[in-house]
Amino acid sequence: MLVWVNRSSLVLLIILWGFTAIHFGDLPETIPTHFNALGEPDKFSSKTHCWGIPILALLLYLLLNQVLKRKEIQPKEFKVISCLQLSLIMIFGYIQLSSFLVALSRTEGLGRGFLPISTLLLVVPSIWVILQKNKAE
Repeated sequence: MLVWVNRSSLVLLIILWGFTAIHFGDLPETIPTHFNALGEPDKFSSKTHCWGIPILALLLYLLLNQVLKRKEIQPKEFKVISCLQLSLIMIFGYIQLSSFLVALSRTEGLGRGFLPISTLLLVVPSIWVILQKNKAE
């Protein structure tokens, strides 16, 4: 399973970069660069700022890969970090797609469910490992 998770993270990261590169020319000069808790855009910047999300996603991917390579990492920690890595890239991909769609007037924002869903994506891997540990004991 973990091989699938790690490969999926890399594939989604490549898709994020490709999507941004392919659709960069379609963007207007001003795009949403921040969303409030309701998922509504509340800050706008020049379209060159759209590269911030892929850059941040790449940096986090590389950082988490370095953590995963550490010899002293425990198998359960490895699982949590791998799932966290995939969750972060999925969240960044969704934000990027939504930002582009808002900029092109095809949607209003991230949606009201974005914050609770993204929070669950970040918390569930840790809860899952804790439950697995308790189950094993």
